Amino acid sequence: MPSVREHPIRILYSAPGTRPPVYVAASFTSPPWQPIELDHESVSAASDKTDDETELTFFKDFYVPEGHWNYKFRLGPGDWWVCNENVKTGMSNSGLSNRCACNF
Repeated sequence: MPSVREHPIRILYSAPGTRPPVYVAASFTSPPWQPIELDHESVSAASDKTDDETELTFFKDFYVPEGHWNYKFRLGPGDWWVCNENVKTGMSNSGLSNRCACNF
C-alpha cells in the first residue's frame, strides 16, 4: 500500500496585544481538535518598547497529508476561539466556522 504524501505547513497567528499562550486546534492533528500550544517570536523588539508593547507572532510547523483541513486558534487557557481572518472560511462537520489550512 503506498504511503500518504505529507506536506509541511506553518500555521501563523498574529494580532496586536496578543500574549501567550495561544493554541491551535485542527482537524489534521492527532487526536483531532486537541489544542496544541504555539511557539512565538518577537516581531517588533525595538529597544524603546516594553515587553507588553512588543508584538508577537505565534507559529507551529506540521506535516499534513493531502486533503482539506480546518483549524482555529484559542487565546489563553479559557474558551476564547478566533479564526485567521486572512484565510478562506471552511465549515466543520458540526457546522462551526473554521479556517482552511491547506487543500492539496
